[in-house]
Amino acid sequence: MKLEKYISDLLYRYDLVIVPEFGGIIGRKKNAHFNRETYIFSPPHKEISFNELLQNNDGLLANYVAETEGISYEQALKTINNEVDKWKKTLRENGRLKLDYIGVFNLNTEQKLFFLPLTTQNYLADAYGLTSFIHKPSVQKQNVSVIKQNIVSVVSNNRKPQPKIVKKRTSKQTNQWWRYAAVLVAGIGLMGGVAKWVDTSSKPQPAVYQKASFVLPSDFPTIVINKPVSEITVTANKKEEKKHKYFIISGAFRNKTNADKKIQELQQKGFKALLTEKNSKGLYMVAYESFSNENDAVSQLKSIKKIQPDAWIFVQK
Repeated sequence: MKLEKYISDLLYRYDLVIVPEFGGIIGRKKNAHFNRETYIFSPPHKEISFNELLQNNDGLLANYVAETEGISYEQALKTINNEVDKWKKTLRENGRLKLDYIGVFNLNTEQKLFFLPLTTQNYLADAYGLTSFIHKPSVQKQNVSVIKQNIVSVVSNNRKPQPKIVKKRTSKQTNQWWRYAAVLVAGIGLMGGVAKWVDTSSKPQPAVYQKASFVLPSDFPTIVINKPVSEITVTANKKEEKKHKYFIISGAFRNKTNADKKIQELQQKGFKALLTEKNSKGLYMVAYESFSNENDAVSQLKSIKKIQPDAWIFVQK
């Protein structure tokens, strides 16, 4: 049985899938992003992470396996446990475990588990079918006429002068030559005029403007500003953001250094830990996460109580 396939199916619908006796696989929504250095556009997606502390069975995975395989809940749970035992054995022997659709687990010398998610799957249902792509800015093409003019200029500059051939002419030939010369001069003058006209016509001509005039009616209202301009201020309505006032508390510390260490420890486990205000006894309270909605806070508290039963919710006034 490919247990990772069932986990992958559930990640499309849920933000947390707990594998009993192994850990919780978490999916957090990330907005679209454009990398200006690599020109890679990434669509909205779920960022997958792993929390080894979330091992208590919540029934989600077992029920899905039982329904899909057509077996009882107890049989599904036993099947999951057997698969997890194989995963742990592979980690002990090889120090590495790859789960298709999910990611790669590595066990270091200190027996700590590190997780590297695969980026080939987009588990955000709203962005289903969207993939990353590269978008480079287009390079502007040079004006074709400018290129032609440059080519003509280069050819003209590289053209070698032709040697003159002097022939002795008769008087009749001389008269004919003067006729040809007159025609040639007239033609050159005409070509010069055409070239000048083309040159001037291609340049942008100054726009012709007509001076406008109008008369205000005698009954036009007069506007008087009593305040100087420096005192006039413009205010814009700012969009009110929902305030996070519900905090799931992990502990309280008298020493701020110890509180900061606890925050760092929780953040390494995948929580959005933060420091709240001091309580009535002057202790620094450390929260797993904060919420603007009470229902969301209560729902998350149920999961956290599986790893810390004494966690509680603090409401900021």
